[in-house]
Amino acid sequence: MIIIIFLFGYAIQGFMSVQLPYIQKSLLALGNHQYGAKRVIPQPVFEEEKIIHNQIERVFDENLFIESLREKLLDVYLMEDAMDILFQSLSLRMKVDRLGIAFVDYQEEKIIAEYGVHVDGTIRLGPGFEVPFKSTSLHELIMIKQTRITPDIEQALTLNPASASLRLLHQEGIQSNAILPILINQTVFGFLFLSCKQKNYFNEQHISFTTKLLLEIKGLLNRAYFSKLVFSKLTESFAQLVDKKDNSTGDHINRMVQYSVLLARALKKQPLKEGYEIDEKLILEIERQASSHDIGKIGVPDAILKKDGKLTSEEWVVMREHPVIGANVFKDLREGLKIFDPDFYRVAEDITRYHHERWDGSGYPEGLSGLAIPLVARIVAIADVFDAISSKRVYKNAYDLDTTFNIIKESKETHLDPYLVDLFLNERENIVHIYSIYGGLDE
Repeated sequence: MIIIIFLFGYAIQGFMSVQLPYIQKSLLALGNHQYGAKRVIPQPVFEEEKIIHNQIERVFDENLFIESLREKLLDVYLMEDAMDILFQSLSLRMKVDRLGIAFVDYQEEKIIAEYGVHVDGTIRLGPGFEVPFKSTSLHELIMIKQTRITPDIEQALTLNPASASLRLLHQEGIQSNAILPILINQTVFGFLFLSCKQKNYFNEQHISFTTKLLLEIKGLLNRAYFSKLVFSKLTESFAQLVDKKDNSTGDHINRMVQYSVLLARALKKQPLKEGYEIDEKLILEIERQASSHDIGKIGVPDAILKKDGKLTSEEWVVMREHPVIGANVFKDLREGLKIFDPDFYRVAEDITRYHHERWDGSGYPEGLSGLAIPLVARIVAIADVFDAISSKRVYKNAYDLDTTFNIIKESKETHLDPYLVDLFLNERENIVHIYSIYGGLDE
């Protein structure tokens, strides 16, 4: 027995004499934040030691990956760029064929998809796709703040055939999905969606790693999203103030934005047509920027804006300057913000500058005609004209809806885009609904 104890002690002493320097170096490296798993016990002996070594190696590798990703995202302000970097990085560690992000709008009680990237470039569930809280199981995840894995999208769609999101994912070839809530101050402000073209792919290790990753980068994602949202909300608020100058109520803005979005969505349902290309991302931009169409009226004197009667030719010259005034505001803003996004406010600029152009070329400020007029401006023009005709102004009474629809129809091929007018008229029931909700019947 004494011999056995002696031999065991000798073995332990030999092991420690060999490994102790490496352990000491490892502790020193940890103290200096030099995370390198290869520094820790390079020659594992016991099985338990190997398990611990592998776990340490995995943790260190994950930390190095997350720190590297944070460095890449520090100077990124665009959600699109942030998601592209995240997708490329995650694809090196797991089989992620699709990555998506959506944000929670608590005021409107809906969840809105902001961006998606697919390994094949096929995105059907894209920016602007939205679902009300009451229509999605994501509302439950908002409450419990937990992750959910859908191992078989096809089976889930069979059980819930009414789910538009599952249907669109299935059309993209996605077979499994993992949804992770993004929390700020214990409140879910968004969701990250990991998707794979293989069934039953995601496991708890994937979720554990991605959850740890989100804890480190959620602030950067939050910054990328809210920097864009804040500018959009500021623009909308300013547009409402300008609208108060020109209209007795602020409901004109609400109605014409809703009319614009309604027409844009009707267009998206149609077969692809040259000059009318639109996707959910552009629809979302229209929803966020259409309110800015008359922002240039801030530069028009109240004596002209609120004149009770027809304008003189000289006054019309001043009034017709408002599209250029407004567009130049956004042009200057875009120039100042191009370091973040060269196309920032481009949709707002196009809407503002061109919404008074006419299909036959007789409009202003540039006399553009037909498809030369940007699509977003052609859409907003119909919504703006419809609401102007059907609303009361200081210089006129409101026309009834039947008369308004007839005037819009008669404006085809002269003032308004004929193809879009037909789509707009087909939405009459929805238009009347919007009109009634936003105070049209009370004016």
